[in-house]
Amino acid sequence: MSTSWVRVSDFGAYWARTQTVKTYSNVNDVVKNAKPGDVVQFMKKGRSTYFHTMFVYGKSGGTLQLSGHSDDYLKRNIKKVRSIKRYRLIKF
Repeated sequence: MSTSWVRVSDFGAYWARTQTVKTYSNVNDVVKNAKPGDVVQFMKKGRSTYFHTMFVYGKSGGTLQLSGHSDDYLKRNIKKVRSIKRYRLIKF
């Protein structure tokens, strides 16, 4: 098993070698710069590492729709993900 598929930090490091990676502290900046197919990683307030990865499914109504395995999310509104200090956007 590849750790770049199961660990958030390894996933980010792996793709940073070939893809554009940007970090933001404001969710609206992520919404403005992301497109479907990109990946967003999240860092909680009070932490220094990213803890979760979700895929950008779509853009609608001034927000991003995310998909991921946690709670089988499909079209989760990025603005409903709370207590985030920093976002890492991996462009595909």
